[in-house]
Amino acid sequence: PDILCSALTDDCIGRGKHLKEGGAIYDYISGLQVGIANLSDSLAAIKKLVFEEGRLTPEELWHALETDYAGERGKEIQEMLIEDAPKYGNDDDYADQLVTAAYDIYINEIAKYPNTRFGRGPIGGIRYSG
Repeated sequence: PDILCSALTDDCIGRGKHLKEGGAIYDYISGLQVGIANLSDSLAAIKKLVFEEGRLTPEELWHALETDYAGERGKEIQEMLIEDAPKYGNDDDYADQLVTAAYDIYINEIAKYPNTRFGRGPIGGIRYSG
């Protein structure tokens, strides 16, 4: 993909360099944030079921995750997480606001560092959820 991306990016051909060598006029990188929906769902479940409703303790949740929801209580916890927690992508501000806050923290943190070619550019990312 580097060759194709380089061929389609201003001025890699003119400079005789591909993207990773600094051939582009605008030298920035965009991260691929995989798992945004999972992050949102996880934060929403923890906030609602552990901290707001108190239906789970942090220790119970941790144990269920460590044991892959083994046992009767593990299955109950799994069902709670699936059925009772808000989900990203359903036009639900509860879940969406949590992931927005987390993503803002991420963007602000990566803005502090130069890219792999010591340049700085617009900070952004591509998010996939399926």
